[in-house]
Amino acid sequence: MWGMLATLAQQGSGLEQLGADFSRKASTLPPPAGGPTFTNPPAFPAASQAVETIAQPVFQTAQNAAQALPAVPGTGVAPLPPEAQSELTRQLVEAQKQLNATYGTWTKTITDFISTQGVAFAIKLCAAVLLFYVGKWVARMFTNFVSHVMEKAGADPMLVRFSANVLYFACLVMISIGALDVLGVPMGSATAVIAAGGFAIGLALQGSLSNFAAGIMLIVFKPFKVGDDIEAGGTSGNVEEINIFNTVLKSGGNVQIIVPNGTITSGVIKNNSAFPSRKIELTIGCSYGDDLKAVKAFLEKLVSEDKRILKEPAPTVVVSSLAESGVMFSVCPWVKSSEHGKVRSDLIERIKLGFDERGFTIPFPSRDLYVHTANVLPMAKAG
Repeated sequence: MWGMLATLAQQGSGLEQLGADFSRKASTLPPPAGGPTFTNPPAFPAASQAVETIAQPVFQTAQNAAQALPAVPGTGVAPLPPEAQSELTRQLVEAQKQLNATYGTWTKTITDFISTQGVAFAIKLCAAVLLFYVGKWVARMFTNFVSHVMEKAGADPMLVRFSANVLYFACLVMISIGALDVLGVPMGSATAVIAAGGFAIGLALQGSLSNFAAGIMLIVFKPFKVGDDIEAGGTSGNVEEINIFNTVLKSGGNVQIIVPNGTITSGVIKNNSAFPSRKIELTIGCSYGDDLKAVKAFLEKLVSEDKRILKEPAPTVVVSSLAESGVMFSVCPWVKSSEHGKVRSDLIERIKLGFDERGFTIPFPSRDLYVHTANVLPMAKAG
């Protein structure tokens, strides 16, 4: 019974409390001798068609509940007494009166608004819609013009697209605020809602926003560009893409590496392609027993014969130190940045082969071990 009364309360405002009051009263009454009957509540000719449509299922549901309750076997629930039926009917009539009054007030309010302000509101609505769509078209034209000017000025394509999107979004926000103002919406409340929403979004996306800000810095200041070989964010590779939130690199092993922009800007950025030429720095050692002049002449000839090594700046071969295990040479030729890795590997290989052919020794850490044997026989005899 009370489950059906809950359905009743969903269809009529305030009937949940009425059902609870009725349940408390019905539990104190003695059971009747016969089954319950239900009398439909009187009709109200003054109620509107909408109110009758909503109120009628309420009374039909209550009647079904009263008729179905005695038919439930084994529930242990007593049938409704006549006094309870009368009380339920009275309360349902009061509920219908409340519905009539409420919906009558709504109907009167809507009718008064349409009759007094309907034409003015329709004009404002049309003006707001027209302002929004015309403003949207103007914003698109304006952003296209700005993009064209930036492209003519030689700006980075990524910066052009990003600036156009931000400018278009800002224009849409201003146009929307203007349309709401024409419609008569209080802009103080709307501005507060926008500010609160922006604050909440900022807190939720603070990590992404830091990458976003870092992406803007990379696009504006351009510490590297697409195609450069860089070392940043704890990794290295060739720059494939520079996006707003991340940068895509390709390693020497043809592996794609996606690095957040915040990680890149928070550390050291090493751009190996920033200049057209780079210096190769090699430290080559020979034994103290080798001919120092012969070793130096061989190294100088080696770097001078390689056509990939630049004449300017001139390569240098000098003795850098007298180390613990041998004499150390500093070999520093200059090459194109794009050929740095290949030339360096070739030089190391040719130096090793040349040393083997000429009998030069590449020193390696070594230790001389001297063993002194003590004369323990006299001590053993004495013992």
